[in-house]
Amino acid sequence: MAAKTAIIISHYNLYSTLCLESLIAQIQDDFETGHAHCFVVVNFAQRKILELPGLRRPVSILYRENTGMNIGAWDHGWRAAFNYDNFIFLQEECRILRVGWLAAYLERLSDTSIGLIGESINADMSWEQFLNLPSRISKSVWRRVHSEVLALGIEMGSSSRHLQSLIWGARRSVLEKIGGFPIGMTKMQCIGSEVGVSLKVQSAGLRVELVGDRPFSWISHPQWDRNAG
Repeated sequence: MAAKTAIIISHYNLYSTLCLESLIAQIQDDFETGHAHCFVVVNFAQRKILELPGLRRPVSILYRENTGMNIGAWDHGWRAAFNYDNFIFLQEECRILRVGWLAAYLERLSDTSIGLIGESINADMSWEQFLNLPSRISKSVWRRVHSEVLALGIEMGSSSRHLQSLIWGARRSVLEKIGGFPIGMTKMQCIGSEVGVSLKVQSAGLRVELVGDRPFSWISHPQWDRNAG
């Protein structure tokens, strides 16, 4: 039986659905019905039904309380999609850049030495180097993130290498091995969760890697567009 892939998209329901509808249309251009299916996980700040008229293929819509931001929605999504083998996690603001993106993700996920893939990764450096990088984010903020990772009970290790939680891909076996994603209740805790997921994967003896040979090769996000501009 062919492996099945779930595309998990997080949606905050105080936002317009325009980005979400555009992303769903883009991803549905690139996969075969029966082998890939789209799940939208709604973090609701107001109780209303999500309406997505005009889709070419059906999607599954899940609702949850607005906790843990995007990572919280992604964790809810993979646990609900119990019969899928591969998972690709997207924020609703993402934009597909090239046809063939799904095949590229699945090829990387077929490498069993890799545990987590994405489009943006920080340099492989020590925590001391990472915490002292010049950044628009103050050192005090990064030190608080460092503390939040420790508070999650995650071993820090010697390296700060981690994938940004804009776009992730993982196999079910890996998610089960690391116990899913830690759910932060505050912004700092959510950033700690982002870092912590990569650390948990690496502590399991698996690699975290870019999908392409450069950042945002297949899927983009406004955060990258702003930084690149």
